[in-house]
Amino acid sequence: MKYFVMNGEAEHVIEFTNSDDAVQLILNGEKSRVELIPLGKKNLYSFFFNNQSYELFIHKNNGIYRVSLNGRKYEFELEDEKTRFLKSLIKAEQVQTGQIEMKAPMPGLIVKIGVSEGQTVAKGDALFIIEAMKMENEIRSHKAGTVTKIFKRECDSVDKDTVVMAIE
Repeated sequence: MKYFVMNGEAEHVIEFTNSDDAVQLILNGEKSRVELIPLGKKNLYSFFFNNQSYELFIHKNNGIYRVSLNGRKYEFELEDEKTRFLKSLIKAEQVQTGQIEMKAPMPGLIVKIGVSEGQTVAKGDALFIIEAMKMENEIRSHKAGTVTKIFKRECDSVDKDTVVMAIE
């Protein structure tokens, strides 16, 4: 599976492949051998990269990863292929009041609405789950704000581009 790592303005593509003896990491087209071994403490790992060992600490908060690699700190966002594809389908249109409309990216059934009107949300928070073709897809907020209106309820069927909720 491919992952997209965004660090400021830079974006890197990471892909993992499994072989019989090791996991291979392909970073921007270059192959490397990797191994990740938990060290007993939460989020602390021994990271082997091209036969060198590194101490790796990973902390995730609101979709942002904070990593310490041998004492050097990095911050980035990580997105998999499925999430990137779903984001390309979702249309968040600006309306004159500064609201965005969160629309269904595909026809389906609203399985769960995870927020309520008046609730404050951060960018990346889960808003609702839509089931399409027997797969559940979690739709996340494009921006921080307040849920001003929820137009659909759980168990409602929706067409593609149906407005499910508005965030201001």
